[in-house]
Amino acid sequence: MANELSIIIVNWNGAAFLPACLESIVENPPSCSFEIVVVDNASTDTSVEWMKSENAKNLLGDTNFRLIESDENLGFGRGNNLAITETDSETVFLLNPDTLIKAKSVDILLKTLVGEEGVGAVGPKLRNMDGSLQPSVWSFPPTPLKYLFEGLKLQILLPKKFRGKWLRSSHWAHDERIAVNVLSGAAILAKKR
Repeated sequence: MANELSIIIVNWNGAAFLPACLESIVENPPSCSFEIVVVDNASTDTSVEWMKSENAKNLLGDTNFRLIESDENLGFGRGNNLAITETDSETVFLLNPDTLIKAKSVDILLKTLVGEEGVGAVGPKLRNMDGSLQPSVWSFPPTPLKYLFEGLKLQILLPKKFRGKWLRSSHWAHDERIAVNVLSGAAILAKKR
């Protein structure tokens, strides 16, 4: 039986971050059936050794985990595409190895993805380690008027409902759902079809 969700992490020399990322998933798992698939892009650090270690096995417990070792650095896009073709789930969560999952965050994203008409992908509010907001959405195409508003900090003149749609994410508090053109690749939950 296929998992409902595949959490895909493309790793390259992420040994310093990957254990905490995986631990955050194990500690805050989605309520649906899921697997974790890590594509290692020919890391030269201890990433692969750690993922094969007893420490990793103990951390992951009975979590459905797969490691795909690439002989070359496929990059972000090709690495994710490789993992996506290797999964049977209808939904994928592309996650950077330096991200941490918070409680119920994946379930909230899943509810939005499957519960709202016409939504093909969703992204969370991203925060830096210091708690500051990390830009995670963008609106295209950029226009001279957008640059003028941004450069002169005139976005305050726009009604709140237009700020996130019209300008970049730093002008929007991320406290409401809006349609955007581009999501940050750090964390994207998407339908495969």
